[in-house]
Amino acid sequence: MNTTDLLVEYLIVGAVADIWLALLVLAVIPFNSTALPSIVDSADKLSALLVIPFLAITYVLGGVMNFVAPRLLRAQKRFRDELFHKAGWNYNDARGLLFQKASPDAMSRFRSDGHIIRVARTSTLNFLCLAAALLVHVRSYPLSVVIGFIVCILVSIASFFQWTARYKSNYTEMLEIYKVLRVEFEREQRGKKEGK
Repeated sequence: MNTTDLLVEYLIVGAVADIWLALLVLAVIPFNSTALPSIVDSADKLSALLVIPFLAITYVLGGVMNFVAPRLLRAQKRFRDELFHKAGWNYNDARGLLFQKASPDAMSRFRSDGHIIRVARTSTLNFLCLAAALLVHVRSYPLSVVIGFIVCILVSIASFFQWTARYKSNYTEMLEIYKVLRVEFEREQRGKKEGK
């Protein structure tokens, strides 16, 4: 995986996690709104110094969410393993052959789909957490929170459907390419044996 792609992926995922974690912290720690102008003024003066720590925290949260999401949402791994098992093959063996023999265009598409799949999977979880974090503030801002809650639930549902559609399509295509590569690989192996 390209380091830049990983960085962007983690920052996207971590940015949403920043928001819902901040909302939870604000629910626990009393916030004095009269101090807001001085806080904004101080943050503005220190913004250059705060960017690096903020990006680091965002990156770490993105990595954590990327680790947690597949462990909570196991449907992708189950689908993948069942799909390859029904065809009589092991996913890890197929993946190894794909990395060795698939065309650069095919591998580029699989990597790109992998990014989209991971972002959609973590967005499903992230926006559910954001919806829950908003509910903590329902007494303070009832209409805003209800609208935000509905939007977050809709985004989570849309992310869920994008995630499931993408990973099913991705693994089905991967299996079809593997079938072709496997035939070619076995032909090469037979040719080597006959050539001895």
